[in-house]
Amino acid sequence: VRMAATELLTDGTGDEASALARFLRDPDQEVAAAAVRTLSARATGETLVMLWTALGSVEPAVRERMLDVLATFDRTSLARLADHALASPVDSDRTVGLAVLARLDRDAALPRIIDSLQDPSPDVRVEALSALQARPSTTAVDAVGGRLRDPDVRVRALAAAVLDSTPDDRVIPYLVEAASDADEDVRTAARQAVLSRRSASVARTLIGSLTAPAHRRAASELLADMSEESRELLLTAV
Repeated sequence: VRMAATELLTDGTGDEASALARFLRDPDQEVAAAAVRTLSARATGETLVMLWTALGSVEPAVRERMLDVLATFDRTSLARLADHALASPVDSDRTVGLAVLARLDRDAALPRIIDSLQDPSPDVRVEALSALQARPSTTAVDAVGGRLRDPDVRVRALAAAVLDSTPDDRVIPYLVEAASDADEDVRTAARQAVLSRRSASVARTLIGSLTAPAHRRAASELLADMSEESRELLLTAV
């Protein structure tokens, strides 16, 4: 019945667009997808304003559907809206602006994404890291690594996840640092990320970390867990 309703809401009025937007929240994925298709076919200014206004107050899965719809609108207009939102003093506006820019063209938006890692709002920092997790960039390794000292545990956990998905050996020292995090989930994720890259090169980095009191315990435990790669190097170091 709900699927049939989405097919009937096609005349383009504001009331019907509003009703379709509610279907984006439907628990059935097919109904939600049908609402996305119908809304995408009516890229009017009214629909744009309605979706943009709702972006900051919906669940992540619903927001992804809304972003799918917005991606079919005029890209120049969307980019202007996103730029304006990123300059807003309101945290939720900057979060939405960054999400839209990243969806439009993540590569072109990369400098803005990296800059947003320093945003005073943890929600914006989380949004920036989410964009980087979707498409990791070696350019952002140091900026992401710096977020491992973030006061917000969500940011630290996501930073560790981004580094884990980034194909660059420069992430190892940062992950070793995160392996000593005060939060158990961050520690566990970082240690698993290090062990997934086990090699003689990683073992050398861990041996170097044994001289740092804050990281000594984590490094020694990781070396024990990769004894095959580290044994000869540890004997040489001794």
